[in-house]
Amino acid sequence: MTKTLAQYRKQFALKQEAARSLKGRKITGKLEHDAECAVTSLVSDWDYMKEHLGKDRYSTYAVDIIERRIASLIQTVGISRYGKVNEVTDYHPIRHQVVKSTLEPPSKVSIVQPGLLVERADGTQRVLLPAIAKREKTA
Repeated sequence: MTKTLAQYRKQFALKQEAARSLKGRKITGKLEHDAECAVTSLVSDWDYMKEHLGKDRYSTYAVDIIERRIASLIQTVGISRYGKVNEVTDYHPIRHQVVKSTLEPPSKVSIVQPGLLVERADGTQRVLLPAIAKREKTA
């Protein structure tokens, strides 16, 4: 069953409200995990939705506003995007999800969509959403 754009908008609004309620709160333990899940889901849905919006001036303006709000939100909870579109990097199985993958892992990939990771207080990182990547042809 595929979701309509209206269903995605409704789901996105609910997730945005849940994530907004976390702003400014000290987040630890299970709440920290729940916040990471909510924000990851919100960003993932937003990345999908923005690809299906119109390209008129109003839509472009709305996308810019929401992009800034999401950037502020993910920064608030210690989440950041990694990888830039078309960036070529070494393949890492935890950090990259390869489109049309074969059995043999690639040595290099090109980023199609950035991933999300969280920086922990102890200095460790955890990948919340792997970057979508495609196999980079090697010589």
